[in-house]
Amino acid sequence: LLFGFYDGFFGPGTGSFKIFAFLCIGFDFICSAANARALNFASNLAAALLFMYFGLVNYAYAIPMGIAMILGAYFGTKMALSKGVAYVKPLFILMTAILIGKQLLDLLKN
Repeated sequence: LLFGFYDGFFGPGTGSFKIFAFLCIGFDFICSAANARALNFASNLAAALLFMYFGLVNYAYAIPMGIAMILGAYFGTKMALSKGVAYVKPLFILMTAILIGKQLLDLLKN
């Protein structure tokens, strides 16, 4: 319920929170990331269907972005499975730190 509220109201970082939650209940990192992605996909699909129902989708942007996201997910998954946790975990922490830093800079600018 909390993840759903946060994802619907704010959005960014929900996947990271889900990964941390799966790690806390005993999943390994790759399994946590995979489960978080599956939940994010379901959430995004529901949102997309709702926006499509109300005619609020700009398909000129949505289709190329969707294709790019599918390709990124495919190649990212292949890399994560081939290189393993030793590569993925530090990359995840680095990217999370960069995104938190960006959010803080944006907050301080305003």
